[in-house]
Amino acid sequence: MREKRNKKKRTDTSLNKVSILIDNYKGRDNDKFDGAYPDKQDTFKTVSTENNKNLFNKCVEFDFEYLLSRKFLLDRQHLENVLVQSVLGRALNGHGWFIDDDGIPLKFKDATFDKVCTVLERMHPHLNNLDVRRFRNREIEKLTNHIFAHMNQDNIPLYTDTGGLFGVKFLEDKSAGTLPFLKGMVLAGYMDNYGYRRKTIGRYKKDLGGNDLNIGGGSIYVVNRRKFKDINLGDTGRGEFTSANIRYLIELGVIKKENRLYKYPEYDQAFFRLRDGEGVSDDLAMMYICRQYGFDGMLGAFIMDAVDTYDKFLMEFKPGGMDGNTADRLQEYFIQERGAPLVSNDEIMELIYFACKLNVPSVNLSSSHRRFVQVENGADKPTLLMHRDFLKGREMPEFKLGFNRVSSHNFYNDTAERFSFTSQVD
Repeated sequence: MREKRNKKKRTDTSLNKVSILIDNYKGRDNDKFDGAYPDKQDTFKTVSTENNKNLFNKCVEFDFEYLLSRKFLLDRQHLENVLVQSVLGRALNGHGWFIDDDGIPLKFKDATFDKVCTVLERMHPHLNNLDVRRFRNREIEKLTNHIFAHMNQDNIPLYTDTGGLFGVKFLEDKSAGTLPFLKGMVLAGYMDNYGYRRKTIGRYKKDLGGNDLNIGGGSIYVVNRRKFKDINLGDTGRGEFTSANIRYLIELGVIKKENRLYKYPEYDQAFFRLRDGEGVSDDLAMMYICRQYGFDGMLGAFIMDAVDTYDKFLMEFKPGGMDGNTADRLQEYFIQERGAPLVSNDEIMELIYFACKLNVPSVNLSSSHRRFVQVENGADKPTLLMHRDFLKGREMPEFKLGFNRVSSHNFYNDTAERFSFTSQVD
């Protein structure tokens, strides 16, 4: 009986893969491998890129091509440079095409950004790891130069001579009010800041349901790659690192704290979890900012979210992340030029409180940058613009959101309920 079940799983998985290839060839959108496997949350195989090199290469190639076949409002160059990161996450967690013919997810725990790039550059030479990192640095630098060049104008163009910022097609030929746009950037630049999350817990203490407020989080640190590898800390995004742990790693020279520019490959960045628990829903954050500061504010937050995505793999970087550093620069500029920060601490904490996943009702959705520019099956616009339409009072169609394939009806109902709760608190 078990042999028959295994044979059926193998057949179903193989047919699913074949059907996707056929759909891709015929231009049909198939989201079968673009989300969670709800029946396989606790079933997986841990495999190695070294011992299963051919399998890893095959999975990377197919997963990348599969993601490219989905519908995005992003130009091809930027899309490829974003999807490399998506493939890495899927390799580490056994998602997407990283599944064997028996239907069991494959977790390549030693997968790295550079290893994914090494596979992809055989077919796409411009996707070698150094070129991708340089491209990401250039895009962030282009954005910051663009912002400061238009800082004192009433409106800021959301495009350059090469197209929409970060290659986003729905930003082409569009402008935004400068102040709300920059406010949205600063808010998004700080909503993942661990210090502000701790302050939020200290201020509110209770969630909207009266329970103890719980917000997880951590910080991205610059690390010496050799020492970081030698100390073998495993996945630093899991568990909790205390202040004493971090100080010890600084003493060992693993973590570098000096506020200067560091360069890959001698150095890299790593996320260290400092408090266990769920963090902030980027979707709720975008919608809160849109409600409070208008669609121009939402677009600013969206652009800063792109910075946060690109920041993960760069050639040059500073402690605090590029999003945090950009938010700091904007705040400092307004203090020096206008005598007050662009965004207050209270505004930052109000955003974090509203958008934390474990507030009431709880929300299990936080879209990535690529999800915000993706047109999901059943939607007629990319996710970010669907969120805006909901806030404008549109009756929303049913479609699935994010990796967890959350029902749009459920998510928008929960969002409306949260807005209702917070208005009562105010």
